[in-house]
Amino acid sequence: MATIEHNVITEANLHQCKGVSTAPGGAFQRSKGDGTGEWVETHGLWCYKENPISFTSGVWTDISWDGTLISSGVTRSGATLTIARSGVYILSYAIMAASPAKAEARVLKNGSELVGSARGIEGTATMFNIPIQATFGAALTAGDTLKLQFYIHSPASGTIAYIPGGVATNRGLAQLYVYTLPS
Repeated sequence: MATIEHNVITEANLHQCKGVSTAPGGAFQRSKGDGTGEWVETHGLWCYKENPISFTSGVWTDISWDGTLISSGVTRSGATLTIARSGVYILSYAIMAASPAKAEARVLKNGSELVGSARGIEGTATMFNIPIQATFGAALTAGDTLKLQFYIHSPASGTIAYIPGGVATNRGLAQLYVYTLPS
């Protein structure tokens, strides 16, 4: 019998990984390093804010999300995200503040600031779409809640809005990604 290497098999003769028919949706196959593999689930969420946000200076403001693009194992209700599965998560956010003011952002876990989540910027009268962004890891437990907040030092009140064509990615004023690291 001839030996055929996998790298020379034509597309029509390739097969799915073993277990794909029973693997959970969104799972991927990971090598165990011993010639075998396993299906690993990840959970995550990508939500975004496109509409302007009203604020009062000196007050932390929750970002209430306009929409969700990806959601698996993390639920969203208004400004609150709820974790469904315990694990180590990567969190990443970006707020594109069309404001020359000094601003800060942070993530709350169960009402308290999550270590490593706070960031700040100092704008000028000529800067717009200044990104406030952070990426960090956190151990989260099923039932934990998360909120992204921002804080404007001055003026006294107003709105922040996204100006198209700035530094932002494709989903407006704010984005938040929350996803598990496979264990």
